[in-house]
Amino acid sequence: MDINRFTNYYNNKMKSNLTKKKRLQTISEYFQKTLKEQVSFADETECYKYIVKYVISKEDEAEEILNEIYNMLEYSYSTQNPNYVYDLKTNKVHSDFFKLIDTTFKKTISYGDFEYKLTEKIKYDRFNEVIECILEYKEMGDDIASGEPYRKDSGLIIITFDLKNKKFISSKSSSYKSHNNIVEFLGSKGFSISPIYILKRALTIKNRNHTEFSPTTLLIINLLYEKIPEMGYDITLDAISFTNLDAKNVQGIKMKGTDLLQSMEILQRIHDGDEVHNLKLSLDKISRNNEKQEYFSTNFTIDLQGKIAFIFDDDEIRESRRREICIKLQSSLWDLIYDEQTIERGEKIIHKELPKPESLHYTVSDIRKKMLEIITDKNEKIEVEKYFMDKYPASLIFNID
Repeated sequence: MDINRFTNYYNNKMKSNLTKKKRLQTISEYFQKTLKEQVSFADETECYKYIVKYVISKEDEAEEILNEIYNMLEYSYSTQNPNYVYDLKTNKVHSDFFKLIDTTFKKTISYGDFEYKLTEKIKYDRFNEVIECILEYKEMGDDIASGEPYRKDSGLIIITFDLKNKKFISSKSSSYKSHNNIVEFLGSKGFSISPIYILKRALTIKNRNHTEFSPTTLLIINLLYEKIPEMGYDITLDAISFTNLDAKNVQGIKMKGTDLLQSMEILQRIHDGDEVHNLKLSLDKISRNNEKQEYFSTNFTIDLQGKIAFIFDDDEIRESRRREICIKLQSSLWDLIYDEQTIERGEKIIHKELPKPESLHYTVSDIRKKMLEIITDKNEKIEVEKYFMDKYPASLIFNID
């Protein structure tokens, strides 16, 4: 995330007076922990200036710092279930890997401000080579005034090692810091776990300089029209967020509703080269099990702004199903980035399914033509012509015959 996109995001988040104070406190605690000194902000402007100054002083780490602050603001107050997908590298067979995980979590883990302990026996699926740990975490902090330790937060976090797909997933916890901390802890123990940044990687997509559309938007169009249907799901786009840092007026927009991809404003955004940075989907699927039909439905957000995250609204679906969706969608996006035909296919889909909306004047001109075809009375035709000439003179320049 760069400073321009962060600025738009920050300004939107600070519009709400109900959460502004809490968010400012979250940022001040972040800097207190990082700098080991007292930090507080009178208002959101002072806080923003402090962030910018700090980021400038840490130029090499700027993107990572902004991503971390973004994730804290986005998920610190969420009751939804974020799922972070990482690449996992290991040369160990799954049985040896399980022994290593079992040894690692035999006792309570203390790392940084966090403590972790297993709530139940580690789940080990030998056939699918999946290892799942359900951990209870506690985040500890020091009171600035008294210096005494206190418990700032607690909850559950689930970590999953999918060795067949070479993926690591952290989920369940609404605390971004717990996800970040557990990955840092595993890294300190020699585990190779790497975050996945789709927006950053999309900048390397083949032929990106030969298209008028945003590479990220083309990725999402391929995902919606090809990859997800190939998985057997019916799909509904519930919300979508765009950013265009080159726009003179509105640089970001979030839209909700039905038939979003037929909305003139959405179509215009796509054709203006705006970039999709997150979207909310509903997936539905009917399958057969022992001659019985089973219906599955879920809705979630794909957040591309930092390391990729899938934020589920429904916490009742099976962990295996959720994991399958996250891994397949992340892998599909990754494959599309390295597919030399992604740009070309995306453009074909847009031109066929999502054509550029006609101008208002052209639409009015079309209405005028159809009305003149329907009306047979000469005097009424003259009145119609006068009406359009007075009200919509620019529409008369279109020759639609």
